Amino acid sequence: MTDIYLYADETGNLDYASAGKQGATDYFGFGTAVFKGDHGAQLMEGLKLRARLAGQGISLDNGFHAVNDSHATRDEVYGIIAGQAPRFDAAFLLKANARYLVSTPERRGSGRSAGYGSVALPSMVRGVLPPGRETRVDR
Repeated sequence: MTDIYLYADETGNLDYASAGKQGATDYFGFGTAVFKGDHGAQLMEGLKLRARLAGQGISLDNGFHAVNDSHATRDEVYGIIAGQAPRFDAAFLLKANARYLVSTPERRGSGRSAGYGSVALPSMVRGVLPPGRETRVDR
C-alpha cells in the first residue's frame, strides 16, 4: 500500500500587499498538496533552491513563505512545484459565514488554522484516501 503525503497550509489574508493586516480579505483559504509514495527527490529540490538562494544573500531563516518572499523567489518555488505536479486541493471559506466556534479568537484558541482547518481538511482527506486508510498527522 502506497503512503500518501498531504501537506496543508492556511491563509487568513489572500492579499499579499497587506501582509500582517488582520482580516484583510473576506475569505479564508486552506489548501493541500498531495504526493503519493516516496518523494525525497522533490523535497531535495526545495532544499537545494533554499541553499542556492541563501548563497545569493536572500534570507530564508523561516523557509519559504509566499507572503514574505519576493516575486522572483515565488516564481522559482512555483516553477519547481509545477515540475513536480502534486495534486492540489483548496477550499475558500467566507469569513462572515464562519461558525461561532471558529469565528472568534477566544473560541478558536491560539491558531486560526485549528478552527478553519477543522472545517476544510476532513473533506480534502476523504478525497485523497481510500476508505479505511490509516492517517497520521505530523505537525
